[in-house]
Amino acid sequence: MECRYKKMKLNLEEDIIKIHEEIQELKRLKGVLEDSSYFNLLAGKTQLIGKEKIENIRSRKTHSENIAMQSKRFIKALYETVVDDELKETDIYKLNLERELLYTEIVAMSHDLGHTPFGHLGERIINHSVQGMNISAENLDKILQYKKDIYGEKYELQQGHIQGKTKKISFEHNEQSAKIFYEFCKKNLIDGNKADIQRIITAILSHSTSRVKQGEIPKDIVAQVIRQVDKLEEYTTNDFEEIKTFINLEAIEDKTLSDFLILPKAEKTKILLQDLLQETLEKGHINDEMTALHTNNKMKKIHHKNIFTMDVDGKKGLLTGENEERISIMLEKIINYYMKNPRFIPDITVYPLKPIEQKQSQYTYFDLKNSIDMIPEMKLIDYICGMDDQKVEREYQNLVKTRILKGEGHGIEPITIEEIENKKKQAFDNEIQKKKLQEIELGGDHSSEECANNLISEIEYRKNHSLTLEARKRMDEVRKKHDEENKKDIELCKLVLQYDKQKEIRKKANEEERSNKDNKIRGIADDSILNR
Repeated sequence: MECRYKKMKLNLEEDIIKIHEEIQELKRLKGVLEDSSYFNLLAGKTQLIGKEKIENIRSRKTHSENIAMQSKRFIKALYETVVDDELKETDIYKLNLERELLYTEIVAMSHDLGHTPFGHLGERIINHSVQGMNISAENLDKILQYKKDIYGEKYELQQGHIQGKTKKISFEHNEQSAKIFYEFCKKNLIDGNKADIQRIITAILSHSTSRVKQGEIPKDIVAQVIRQVDKLEEYTTNDFEEIKTFINLEAIEDKTLSDFLILPKAEKTKILLQDLLQETLEKGHINDEMTALHTNNKMKKIHHKNIFTMDVDGKKGLLTGENEERISIMLEKIINYYMKNPRFIPDITVYPLKPIEQKQSQYTYFDLKNSIDMIPEMKLIDYICGMDDQKVEREYQNLVKTRILKGEGHGIEPITIEEIENKKKQAFDNEIQKKKLQEIELGGDHSSEECANNLISEIEYRKNHSLTLEARKRMDEVRKKHDEENKKDIELCKLVLQYDKQKEIRKKANEEERSNKDNKIRGIADDSILNR
């Protein structure tokens, strides 16, 4: 049954028995998903701010639940507007709406299941590491075939995975989320003939604007809604509430935007969703170019310029609490260690999880025995994605201790100040290159030194005008925390040097003892010969 309003079209399934069976299977899927380790792990991963928490910090679990709530509200309003009043009293309408709301909730809950620790920074590090893996041709074929089976061949080819002689793959959290959901459904025997698992997987994949471009957005309205509500929730509503005390709204030149941002969160959400709903009805779909999303796109720029700002010494993430250079090195060391020693990747990982919103810890575990027939590269990705921020830190500490206790070849070296300084310099140099390219496009011809000075001036201006006094105070506090973390690494380095020195002393002592024994044996042998 087809229902239309303006350009929006909705198809209502008329087979009530079939819909009822589908709803029951979706309810079962939602129930087991809510209790799963994968979903509850999201409570230990922050949504926006890094390790140093601020008040009312939200986790990715809360983020997913918020998206589910807002998206369901949107879908319900869409159905209520498009469907005639007479139909609204029928079972066909009620069951169709219930089914769509369940699909919406499950997609929202699942869209970040495969997210990395430390947000998109962790995602970039893992992707870079994956690109450097020299995967065998046989394993590469297995991985790509596995991905095609889950995502569909058309989607997989669109993603630009590097194939052929280079033997490389890429990593994106939306793909990892779809993979986890697929395996989860298999493990819990979800009936694919009743619940449309492929529809959910496609919606999970398409929520990522970094990988799935506008022309690839599916026609499914649920997938379209989740994709955009995810961004609205991320930049303009809930995430903005966490950082608004850091932004000097008076410095925003767009008066309409600054007036909008001072509104209460509920009011902003209502305006954004109503505008998006009206435009959806007019166009019959939702895409990335909707006028209603322009406010959000402006907010995205404010986030990246101010909250994730770089300081004058090249250090990033000062407001987020993320010591970005240290986190990058830490993750790289852990990944490189397991790439060289895949036999040490555990089949089952168990660790206490302390959700951000709760005081009591709980235990969570992940079974890695089915990571595509135990291909080391895929097992490693699953292992890293099965960590929260705190678990990464604990893993780093444990591997350094292993290095100290078992010597070279086991564990990892601690992070050195030199490594962090090199990362900072590299980040700053990259920003200078970007600045230079921008100026060339505008017809400028500045040297690297001039671009560096311009960048420093721009950063100083941004700090002094775009950020509040509280934000600058926050930056100083976070810098102190970063320095404390770096000092801990220095202490670990001293322990390693001390252990290595003691090992050398023991080795020398053992060699001397062995030499003395050899000399004694020779002396006894010589005496024996003389006595004869």
